[in-house]
Amino acid sequence: HRDLHSFPTRRSSDLPKRNFDSYFSISRRGQWFVCRDFHKIYVWDLSTHPLSIRESDEGKAINALAIAPDESIYAFAGDTRRISLRNLRTGASAGELFGHEASINCLAFAPAGRSLLSGDAAGAVKIWNVQTARFLCDLAQFERKVERVQFSPSGRYLAISSWRGPLVVYDLANLRSED
Repeated sequence: HRDLHSFPTRRSSDLPKRNFDSYFSISRRGQWFVCRDFHKIYVWDLSTHPLSIRESDEGKAINALAIAPDESIYAFAGDTRRISLRNLRTGASAGELFGHEASINCLAFAPAGRSLLSGDAAGAVKIWNVQTARFLCDLAQFERKVERVQFSPSGRYLAISSWRGPLVVYDLANLRSED
């Protein structure tokens, strides 16, 4: 049993002294760290340590971040009701996804990285093709805001939680809800 403080750490002094609360994402292989400070995105390459500030998103709140499994792009969304896709290394636009009618609260890439789920404050859950930057379908509608969407590592299961609502798990192989 080792104390967490005995493990090597990455230099975090480059990050502003802010409260990033739950708005951060770490890439699958651990090279990239993306976090937000209300309306700015900070992208940190943990292997080489450079930190860059990437977005201002029109001064509106950013509520959700996700990094694609292949570490090629990241997605962010929030009060603009738009999902922005960006190249992780350069910050160049990789597309924008429109279709939510309320603030977007959560994002999750499917394990293969071709699809992205989004949940919003009106209870809508949508699925997108990130390669074509196109809407695929409305997956679910909840009575209250969707707070989290998450795929299982295999991609077979999808869990969705809504504010003060039940946690719903979908078996995508059988396309049924298990709550």
